[in-house]
Amino acid sequence: MSEVMKTMMETPGFDYGDKTTVYLMYAAVQTAPAEASWKNGACLTPPAPGALVAPPDQVFRVEFPPKRP
Repeated sequence: MSEVMKTMMETPGFDYGDKTTVYLMYAAVQTAPAEASWKNGACLTPPAPGALVAPPDQVFRVEFPPKRP
């Protein structure tokens, strides 16, 4: 994962966030839950494109007021 993150950081014009965000992602994959998920997690196959998918139970809409000059 660190090689992928390094490549993203070196790609011109790619907005990866800041260095703290990248470091926290790196630290997160070294935790016990991440390791357990990697070693014991089930590999779920996504549904085929166009497959019938149940609609979401809820839809949220977030709006922000316009910025004042």
